[in-house]
Amino acid sequence: MGSKISNTLLEHLSELLVRHTGLYFPRQRYGDLERMIATAAKDFGYADAQSFIRWLTSACITKRHIEILASHLTVGETYFFRDKASFDVLEEKILPELISIRKGQDQRLRIWSAGCSTGEEAYSIAMSVYKLIPTLKDWQITILATDINARCLLKASKGYFRPWSLRATPQSIKKKFFKETTPGCFQLSAQIRDMVSFSYLNLVEDLYPSVLNNTNALDIIFCRNVLMYLVPEKARQIIQNFSYCLVDKGWLLVSPNDQVSDLVPDFVMAKVAQTIVYRKESTPIGPPIAWTPTASDSPHLSEQVVSLHELTSTAVAVQPPAIPSPELLPSHDTPSSPSMHETTYQRALKLYEANNYKDAAELLHMAAQTGPDNSKVLALLARVYANEGKLDQALAWATKATASDTLNPVCHYLQAIILQEQGKMSEALLHLKKCLYLDHDFVLAHFALGNQAYRKDKTSQAKKHFDNAQSSLRKYNPEEVLLEAEGLTAQRLSEIITSLTTQD
Repeated sequence: MGSKISNTLLEHLSELLVRHTGLYFPRQRYGDLERMIATAAKDFGYADAQSFIRWLTSACITKRHIEILASHLTVGETYFFRDKASFDVLEEKILPELISIRKGQDQRLRIWSAGCSTGEEAYSIAMSVYKLIPTLKDWQITILATDINARCLLKASKGYFRPWSLRATPQSIKKKFFKETTPGCFQLSAQIRDMVSFSYLNLVEDLYPSVLNNTNALDIIFCRNVLMYLVPEKARQIIQNFSYCLVDKGWLLVSPNDQVSDLVPDFVMAKVAQTIVYRKESTPIGPPIAWTPTASDSPHLSEQVVSLHELTSTAVAVQPPAIPSPELLPSHDTPSSPSMHETTYQRALKLYEANNYKDAAELLHMAAQTGPDNSKVLALLARVYANEGKLDQALAWATKATASDTLNPVCHYLQAIILQEQGKMSEALLHLKKCLYLDHDFVLAHFALGNQAYRKDKTSQAKKHFDNAQSSLRKYNPEEVLLEAEGLTAQRLSEIITSLTTQD
């Protein structure tokens, strides 16, 4: 390891890690940090850890740097069906209620495993869903699994596991979904692997919710054994973003040590047996039930706990009011000037960017009815509904936006992304091609086509689309924000594509 690293240098390194990853190493863990960073230094070509830290704390950190650091600094130890009580709640309460509400109507489920490590949690979720919905072809199921550790993601996508990962897996599950390919090595069945989409996402630095990375309009988020390693302000930021990602009445499952209600008031806590779950709720639901706080609990938690029965038997059944289609909206005779119309749009855009979809939608409906037939207004309204998970309404507005400006590649791209989210891949493909016909350098369309091919294991086709995207990206300044990318820069997308293409 060489000479001992000074506490001052480790403190600078710790501050850098908090800034870029949220990971917190207090002084009592400096020994662990020193040991981990010494091994990371070798991956960067440094034999001397001190020189490596000096370079790292003065360099411009890229996504690739973060990936390599994360592979040394994050612990990937996990196993299938870890914390059985959480999966009991998922299978016996949460999923049955969602399935009952959606069955015969909007048959879709959207779940995110944030901080998925080597994939055991995400695949366990997939098996639970498969158990309750054997006719998957009749449903649009999205199970997103993300992590900051690219090496873990690569391992997860392959679907090979050792007996240690299966130590809590029921024998019936092992027999049905796993095959021993070589002694001591088990491969998960393709039917379960295909249900999960793995992707790199930095919970501290990346943007979510976003249609771009599929983190919008989620029903359930798992984020367990992640927040405990983060500084409180980063944990609060992440939980707040999770709230924006979830649909109304959506569920958040975290580790027992994570006090979500303390961080963000948007969630109501429910205790089932020894399992704590959280529900996105703007106002308290029903009367509180008895709650005996432990020494580590905050005094006010007893006022926020409701029974899971109350949450699922009453509040879940409440359906949001129907949103009229564009054709059924009332007309207004009072004209407005173009400048007033543009001001309304800008106000709505700020509300949208602040995740205030309700007020943004009201302004946009007003602008759509009182102003000129503006594709910007219609497209933003489509985005609002897409982020709320109201995909039929989103598609209606996106289609109207395209009709109002058929030569606008942005409208075709937006329509494609919504169609893709609905599972209508062939229709989405047509609009992505139209988008590129109108603007060959529309980077996100190339990226979307690459992702489609990548998820179908069409490696050569995916490489072609990703190469086209990289070629177009070279025409941008690195820090330039891409069109329709919701804040994503050219450099950031280039790093994401590089990460995808180097995993294979």
